[in-house]
Amino acid sequence: MRNYSPLLENRNVQAFLALLRHTEGAGYHTLFGGEQFESLADHPRHKVTRNLGGKPITSSAAGAYQFLSSTWDECAKALHLDDFSERSQDVAALFLIDRRKALDFVIVGQWENAITGCNREWASLPGSPYGQPTHSMAKCLAFLAKQPGSSSAPLTTGQAVPGVPTVPPMSKQRPLLLRWPSSRHTRKRRIWSAGSKPLRLIKLSARQRAIEVSSVHSPGANGPRPPPIISTGASAAIGPSNSYPAPSASPAAVAISTPTDRSRCVAFSFIVQFPLCCRPTGK
Repeated sequence: MRNYSPLLENRNVQAFLALLRHTEGAGYHTLFGGEQFESLADHPRHKVTRNLGGKPITSSAAGAYQFLSSTWDECAKALHLDDFSERSQDVAALFLIDRRKALDFVIVGQWENAITGCNREWASLPGSPYGQPTHSMAKCLAFLAKQPGSSSAPLTTGQAVPGVPTVPPMSKQRPLLLRWPSSRHTRKRRIWSAGSKPLRLIKLSARQRAIEVSSVHSPGANGPRPPPIISTGASAAIGPSNSYPAPSASPAAVAISTPTDRSRCVAFSFIVQFPLCCRPTGK
């Protein structure tokens, strides 16, 4: 359980609690409808009927934050509160704000998000769906601006919101499957949509595999020359016309200097890749 007592010293927390007392029109000894009670040993648990918005409403709300008796019992049990004192009421209010995922907004001064997150807990806040008289957002923000030491921090683009999961950019998500694999696909690779488990092997077509080749060798840009061969060894001079650095090679990569070296590499690659069972035997 989060420790709410130290947060009572935070200026933004104090400002938001003052706003709740202001919009509810209540003090620590106030019953629903405006009557006062004396003892703070426990919630008064006294139901009062009043006409609000042209219709009668019966409620057991009491205290600075107009706790219903059932709501207070939940707070007292969760926070181990043994009285209805002013400090207990403040701590219980923070518990309810936190339960609405708005406490972090209060701490950093993101007032509109905090108010919107709490308007289902306190019927007097703007946007509350309970049909009771509410205060406007402009009046609430003006009240908060007058509180000593409070500060506001509006959200900016790309800023993380507490309690709301962030979505990574599309460039960092796994590719999405756009069509079913066909018989023309030759290579297999595990691919799955963002957020799901891999369900099947997806084959990649020759066109998809050609992307890797075209990113290194571009015949249209370099003319009818053979593809470049990259060596990661020590630097050497640039060789004849059929040996040149690759366009996307790293600074440490250099071209092999002679056509003879190129022929050896091609021959070695052919010997390694050609199956032993199909290699011609000499007589």
